[in-house]
Amino acid sequence: MRIIIILLLAFVYSAISAQYTIETVPNIKLVNNSYISDPDDYIKSDTELKIDSLCKLVEDSVKAQIAVVVLNSIGNAIPNDFGTRLFNHWGIGNASTDNGLLILLVMDIRRVEFITGDGTEGVMPDALCYKIQQNKMVPSFKLGDYDSGLLDGVAASAEVLLKNEIYSPPVVKPYKPYQYNDDIHHESTFTIVLLFYSTFIIVPFTLLFLLLLFFTLFTRDYYRKYKCIKLFELNIFRILIPIPFLVVHILVLRLIEYWRNAPRFSAKTGALMKRMSEKEDDKYLKPGQIKEELVKSIDYDVWVGQDEKDIVILPYVKWFTGFSKCPKCKHKTYQLDYNKTTLSPTYSRSGRGEKKYSCKNCGHSVLRTYTIAKLTQSSTSSSSYSGGSSGGSWGGGSSSGGGAGSSW
Repeated sequence: MRIIIILLLAFVYSAISAQYTIETVPNIKLVNNSYISDPDDYIKSDTELKIDSLCKLVEDSVKAQIAVVVLNSIGNAIPNDFGTRLFNHWGIGNASTDNGLLILLVMDIRRVEFITGDGTEGVMPDALCYKIQQNKMVPSFKLGDYDSGLLDGVAASAEVLLKNEIYSPPVVKPYKPYQYNDDIHHESTFTIVLLFYSTFIIVPFTLLFLLLLFFTLFTRDYYRKYKCIKLFELNIFRILIPIPFLVVHILVLRLIEYWRNAPRFSAKTGALMKRMSEKEDDKYLKPGQIKEELVKSIDYDVWVGQDEKDIVILPYVKWFTGFSKCPKCKHKTYQLDYNKTTLSPTYSRSGRGEKKYSCKNCGHSVLRTYTIAKLTQSSTSSSSYSGGSSGGSWGGGSSSGGGAGSSW
């Protein structure tokens, strides 16, 4: 159950994650002399090291600069325009030769853009940029292998800049520059989100519900029926998946109410059993079970047959009550009393915290202390973006928007 909730929350987080502007894209070159900015960690660290090595080789050998940027989203901005403005904002490439190259990946719209400096266009014309994308990057991106695709694309671009040669243009039909249509972009993004939502959210959970509902047909025990579909009692389904789970939620609640209140017959005698009221059932429950009802972590139904010893006790566990099973008495009456900081951390030392757990039934309590990490300066404030001892700088180059883009 926790895995399902985590996956749903991850999906919601990805849908509302922050969008980058020109000013908010981390300029890592100024911090630690890195050529790749990947603030959302799409690319593995070892792949980033390989990309950095290739870009450094290019700069050291032919003084050209390659910047690689991987962003989750740029909102409604046009990728080529965004990339050109970012290129000029950073000043990629040498100021006198404009020999820079920006490779930009925008993940939410599945788009890769090459932005070439004014001096790089002669070495890497638009058709060549497009060919590198189609041959070296897009096939891997379609498989979800962003590390290989990006590394291969950077390697191919670095080879061109190091050799200072132009690949032969494709012998296929003439290259037609990509015409970005904002309306089509919105429509395609909506279609992709809807397809993902239907394929990975609606369909799997609907099939799971139907499968569990089907299993209830093979048991006569109403409590077992309830256990099969109790998962869909959660409100999170009708909130995150209103269609069709608003209807499913209502159906589940009605089924649970019916199964819980339906007449029960003794497994021993076959006689009709009587359900005790909340006041009457206490004499059949253990003190720990009574305490669980008082703290509202579990609600018990007690059914009694004609023989007073013919008793059935059914627990209905409630979701998200803040109580867990006590390690001593094993009843769901164990909770966190408080969580407080006893020693605040500073930049020079760690802090300490304290948590207290106790059981409302048996009185068992546990006091736990933990260490709070000392405070650290953020990378932006410590480096000040003005070129520290560990940072580098771009060369002041500019671009008029040359290059090409591909979708996958």
